[in-house]
Amino acid sequence: MQNMLLAGAQIAGEGVFSVAFGDGRVGMIDARDIALCAAKCATSDAWDGRALELTGPESIGFQHVARLLSEQMGRPIRYEPITPQAAFDFVERSGWGSWMAALTRDYGAAYAAGWGDFVTDHVAMVTGQAPRRFRDFAAEVFLPALREGGHLPNRRPVKFGRHKLD
Repeated sequence: MQNMLLAGAQIAGEGVFSVAFGDGRVGMIDARDIALCAAKCATSDAWDGRALELTGPESIGFQHVARLLSEQMGRPIRYEPITPQAAFDFVERSGWGSWMAALTRDYGAAYAAGWGDFVTDHVAMVTGQAPRRFRDFAAEVFLPALREGGHLPNRRPVKFGRHKLD
């Protein structure tokens, strides 16, 4: 979920964001839930030797994310999907390097094809509490970060499609 902060400037300024997931859905997880699971696993032998697949409580697409952000921000937010190659080009132009660009492209293609469309109960098994929903993350983390200017800007301004990202 915290990866959405990378689009914070674009969302705040233009009311739009783009990723290479197409209509793919993903069991998005809050990094706070990952950290809590890591702490529980590090302080107990109960999870030794087990492979855990940590997910959020719902598999959602970015159209749904845009609707939730629109509701909470009180203005329209749009998701405009891009191709995996467009994501590669954008990441590389942004100065993140070809390795990160290739990773972004390949993960985008995989997620668009349904690779991340699942949820597990592993967070609840490890922590004893349900993982946070995107709606809660948006209210508790994303929107306060935008209000405080705490989104993560790109390293330098780049033009992405018709959108300039600062």
